[in-house]
Amino acid sequence: MSVLRSTAVVLCSLAAGSAAFAQVEKKPDSKKESAVREIDVSGLRMPMARTPLKKPTVIADDKALAAAMPDEAARKAIGKQVDFDKQELLLFAWSGSGRDRLRVSVRAGKGGGKEHVFAYERGLTRDFRPHTKLFAIEKGAKWSLQLETP
Repeated sequence: MSVLRSTAVVLCSLAAGSAAFAQVEKKPDSKKESAVREIDVSGLRMPMARTPLKKPTVIADDKALAAAMPDEAARKAIGKQVDFDKQELLLFAWSGSGRDRLRVSVRAGKGGGKEHVFAYERGLTRDFRPHTKLFAIEKGAKWSLQLETP
């Protein structure tokens, strides 16, 4: 009797685990595009920091992209990933600790719109490295930067 009971418990836990796994494996709806997404710039020649972290470069069209990106290969790679009719880019370029982090989240803003909140966390290592992060957001969306202390 205890063998049957333990087998039933194992089967129930496996069924529950597979249901939880199925929920995790759900793919997002491809028709719905995220409100903010990071553009992968690894391997691209990106500009060095020219503006403070608090004032990222806003790139709203191809002309602004050409002004911000001196490298033609980088412009082409980035241009393929953004639709300037619906999106604009925020270019964060700064130098600091190798463990500096910049994260983004989306929350409901005042008036029912979306607000993109970028959270910068300063690293505690003494190395000095250049950082570049590029984000595509909805055109005209509100955004803010929060400085977090470790």
